[in-house]
Amino acid sequence: MQPHLPVWVLVADSSRARIFEVKIGSDAFELVSEFPHAGGHKHHHDGAADAHNHAAHTQFARELCHALSQGLNSHRCGRIVIAANPEFLGHLRDVADHNLQKHISEAVHKDYTTLNPRELAERLRDHLA
Repeated sequence: MQPHLPVWVLVADSSRARIFEVKIGSDAFELVSEFPHAGGHKHHHDGAADAHNHAAHTQFARELCHALSQGLNSHRCGRIVIAANPEFLGHLRDVADHNLQKHISEAVHKDYTTLNPRELAERLRDHLA
């Protein structure tokens, strides 16, 4: 991890995600990317849809992990904090490669996707230190 680089914060669930950048010494969350997941419906699950939803959620998790890895590889961030509901956090952990996993400094088991940047700063302050 490179402590002088900004922290990226991924706030995600199975239907949407945002990546924010937090510069060292600041608590301002600046939006880097937004990912609406086109087929990631959180509700209306039935038995036939479960397998499809699992595959779609895994693919969405891969897309997010790819974006995070690109940030690390291009030295845009030094470490990553993830806030996601426990189920989707499991998808992210399943698909994250070793390099990405070692740069994840915190994993918060909460769905904060509806919070604005100021609220995120309040909720995640202790996880960014």
